[in-house]
Amino acid sequence: FNKADVRINVFRDHRQTIQYIQPNDCGKLSHCELLAIDEAAAIPLPIVKALLGPYLVFMSSTVNGYEGTGRALSLKLIDQLRKQQGGITAEEAAKAAAQIHGSGKEKGKDKVHEQRWKASAQAAANASKHGSNSGAGRALREITLETPIRYASHDPVESWLLNLLCMDTKVGMQRLVMGTPSPSDCELYLVNRDALFSYHKLSESFLQRIMSLYTAAHYKNQPNDLQLLSDAPAQNLFILLGPTAEKQGAEGHLPDVLCVLQVSLEGEISKDIVQAELSKGHRSAGDLIPWTLSQQFQDSEFAGLSGARILRIAVHPDVQGMGYGSRAMALLIQYFEKELFSVDEMAESDQENEIEMASIEKPLTEQKLKPREKLPPLLVPASQSKPPNLHWVGASFGVTAPLLKFWKRCKMELVYLRQTTNELTGEHTGIMLRSLKIDETLDNNPQADWLSGFVTDCRKRVVNLYSHEFKSFDTSTALTLIDAGKSNCSSEGIVEANELAYLLTPHDLK
Repeated sequence: FNKADVRINVFRDHRQTIQYIQPNDCGKLSHCELLAIDEAAAIPLPIVKALLGPYLVFMSSTVNGYEGTGRALSLKLIDQLRKQQGGITAEEAAKAAAQIHGSGKEKGKDKVHEQRWKASAQAAANASKHGSNSGAGRALREITLETPIRYASHDPVESWLLNLLCMDTKVGMQRLVMGTPSPSDCELYLVNRDALFSYHKLSESFLQRIMSLYTAAHYKNQPNDLQLLSDAPAQNLFILLGPTAEKQGAEGHLPDVLCVLQVSLEGEISKDIVQAELSKGHRSAGDLIPWTLSQQFQDSEFAGLSGARILRIAVHPDVQGMGYGSRAMALLIQYFEKELFSVDEMAESDQENEIEMASIEKPLTEQKLKPREKLPPLLVPASQSKPPNLHWVGASFGVTAPLLKFWKRCKMELVYLRQTTNELTGEHTGIMLRSLKIDETLDNNPQADWLSGFVTDCRKRVVNLYSHEFKSFDTSTALTLIDAGKSNCSSEGIVEANELAYLLTPHDLK
């Protein structure tokens, strides 16, 4: 610790010790009375769970601002503790109500129902405040600190910095004012990044709303993410809007953003580059899915295909679990498969955009930082935007049962599952792909069943490792993983020899 003091012994009536320990040293907490965990969201979730014990635990985490670590802690661990305490509270209330009995002489005289209600309410309040009487529960108290510590309230420099980096989630998070439309009535729009970062007032508010939606979902936002969104040429932003979006825009209001999709175009890497990097044991930065699969399967052909990786998908907190994420993914697939746009409309749109861009393009030395007079549209319907030529759509994520079911519902198939867990979340990273309908006139088209080889190999590896690296998966998730990688299985209920080999070895068949 660079000669820093890590322990202080206080001697008064008896010895008391204040000591700093590494998060991994949870075995040293056997005599602990109070444990304080600062910025708990920055510590891997399994380690935080291991630190919890039969003593008072104080956890703090910064959610808002440029030092915020996102809502991963509150959405996972704290939510689990809330449910646990809710179950304990209900159990204590039921026990207290069951102990109240009437005399049985005259019905209604003892007012048993009122007595049971009062006893249940008092027991629930005591359980919420002090925990279970049996000692099996843990009382959870949540405190929010609004007053700044290192600077004054309403500090102008701090406010300016938060607005500049789009880190003030309280400003950008808006309630839905137009209700919850049916997902089938919603449409997908492509966000023009030139208009988004044009220094226009409405564009600034819209950008703040998108970044706040990321934080409200579960993502940890950093200033680098904002820079990447503005500068990276391969990044695209899509949003799902309701049928009243045009009406809100005509009235001068920003539309209700139901879902945000951030997509990165990957692939089209030269075969020579892939072979040269793999021979050295290296991999270039970026293009996560092509490099991972090329290194995993020693295949230099896949990196030459073009695809889109879903970096982030965030649904508004008020409408989560209502089908808007699935609707956005379905429209995105249709967009990449060129099922949404018309060739005639595309030609007219391209000509108009070329005229508008030619009128505003100037050398950088002559441009001034001010709102432009002629801007391209901020939101362009996906049906009026020309899609790139892609072969696949994929996602890389920490495998959990809900996420696995969501991507499987989007008809994606598992092609890679990392054996070691993520250091921050403690989850195994998985990659799922979906092949797209391709234009047969294009060059470098793969075979029709190119994805099945990856899926079959991945499924066999996963099954073989269930007794080793993947033994921490519960039964439901383990079965879903196998089913998510089922590509060439018979649909007639007949188990063929190649399918049986995934589950049984020749020794088992004897």
